[in-house]
Amino acid sequence: MISPEYKEWMKRQDGTSATSDVETLAVVSNLNEILSLGSGTQQSSSLATSIEKMHSDPRFAAQVGIPSPSILEQLGTVFAKWETPVGLLSKLLMLTEFDKIEIWVDSSGSIRKSTSAELGLFNKTGEPISRWEETKLRIFEMMEILVFLPFPPVEIRFLTDPKVVKINYSLKDPNEPPAAFFQRVKAIIEDEMNFRPTGQTPALKCLTESFQNQQKIANDKKWIRYFFTDGRPDGDDRAIRSIAELISNRFNPADNPITFLSVTDTPSDTAWCSEVEGSAPYCAEVSNHVIEIRQIRAAQGSAFPITKGFCIIAALIGALCPNDIDLLDEGIPLPKAVLDGDIQGYVCSEEEYEYYFKCFTMAQVTAASATLRNDPQNKRALLQRFFTEKWKAHYHEFKTKA
Repeated sequence: MISPEYKEWMKRQDGTSATSDVETLAVVSNLNEILSLGSGTQQSSSLATSIEKMHSDPRFAAQVGIPSPSILEQLGTVFAKWETPVGLLSKLLMLTEFDKIEIWVDSSGSIRKSTSAELGLFNKTGEPISRWEETKLRIFEMMEILVFLPFPPVEIRFLTDPKVVKINYSLKDPNEPPAAFFQRVKAIIEDEMNFRPTGQTPALKCLTESFQNQQKIANDKKWIRYFFTDGRPDGDDRAIRSIAELISNRFNPADNPITFLSVTDTPSDTAWCSEVEGSAPYCAEVSNHVIEIRQIRAAQGSAFPITKGFCIIAALIGALCPNDIDLLDEGIPLPKAVLDGDIQGYVCSEEEYEYYFKCFTMAQVTAASATLRNDPQNKRALLQRFFTEKWKAHYHEFKTKA
């Protein structure tokens, strides 16, 4: 809902003011919260379809072990913990269509270094935790969501250690609640990752073997990969070019998406992941949630409901969604149908969508103006300003496009 203060504030704007201290759209994490928005608020058709799919798919009750209404209720509790928009459920269910999840973890010596202090994660001595510990926490966050889905078998592999951690529903007791199963999964991962990372970063070798193995044993299957790393691969620029070529030319990209997850307080060390993302289809690169929130807020404006929970889901499914979720930090506005159906989970009012759109365009103009003050001929900023005016002119189409 839009506050009266915002209405008065927006009237005073000329389209170029900063968007700080402006409230975001309501973040709704479960069905009860949709009802709390008022009797006139409707579920999005996309969310309704997702709920129906959970009810009708026998794998939910069989593998998760509880009726689908209970799954929705308990998953809603996890969503609420991280303020995750419930509309992302439609995207999340795409993971149930895969045959395997493969998680690669950089276990080189540098992963023992401290992670970014801005994450606010500290050890008992008050120092930032290691990048290795951050990697574990991010895997835990992913698994805490996955246990509420009939997820495919998960394999966690390491760049410098031959062990393979296998997580699947054969480990689950038939009547074990998802939350209890997650605690056991967490303990298994914690135990298996209780070793000292060491060595170099053979990323090219490991990724090449991963795709080769898939072609040998299951070329027609759908695998989704996640690759945690904190630095440049062995072989440096030559290896990066080879990785980009490998990912760009992999078979059936839509059925074999890959996400690079940066774990570092030195973004330049993992800039190569963004280079690969830019050259390959169905490939994403994500940083920690603090960086992601900052980047998406700068691109989408202060009204966009970006939260840690959003970032957790985006890390899981961003590579599957190249036309919306993975484009959020590129400064492209979302049509109302996408904002309603794939993010919010409820049908935003016209006033709410106008609020989002105006905050978006103000963020774009503000960013472009700041750059052009120091570099009047900056091509990216000039294009940013040009397209912002175009988008303003086509507001009605963004609002009504199905």
